[in-house]
Amino acid sequence: MYIFNKVKGIACALFIAAIAIPAFAATTGTISLSGSVGGVCDLTVTQPTGNNSLAVTTKVTNQTIATFVEKSNKASGYTVTLISTNKSILKGSIPTNTDSLAYTLVYGGTVVDLSAGSAVVITDSNSKTGSAGVTKLLTISFDGTGSLLGEDSYSDTLTFTIAAK
Repeated sequence: MYIFNKVKGIACALFIAAIAIPAFAATTGTISLSGSVGGVCDLTVTQPTGNNSLAVTTKVTNQTIATFVEKSNKASGYTVTLISTNKSILKGSIPTNTDSLAYTLVYGGTVVDLSAGSAVVITDSNSKTGSAGVTKLLTISFDGTGSLLGEDSYSDTLTFTIAAK
């Protein structure tokens, strides 16, 4: 009987403890939420169909040759630079051909002078873009009617670079 009373006492104490524990529970709770976003600094280039082959024996004025979308989430902004391999001159691919055709570019409504042969800043933004980015057109102008260009393929290479500030 003594053991029975002792077991009964322990069971009673455990029951009271189980009831009393919720009385010590907190009345509020906290959780932490967090997330991170990686850096975005993208330049998307789209050339209209057929506009990568220029009619160099004609006169062309502000022909759209590409559409650019600048996109950056850098709060301090970004730059876009452009450099021309041939300093804004279409040159023939045959080494002995000295004929060439100068051209002018307009990027986002601004004339771009690439004649120095060094990279030129064509966008200098001090803030991030919207989620859709900033769309800009690249147009070309030249007059190929003034001279008889030799039979050849004429080209130049333009390199665009976007970078965070």
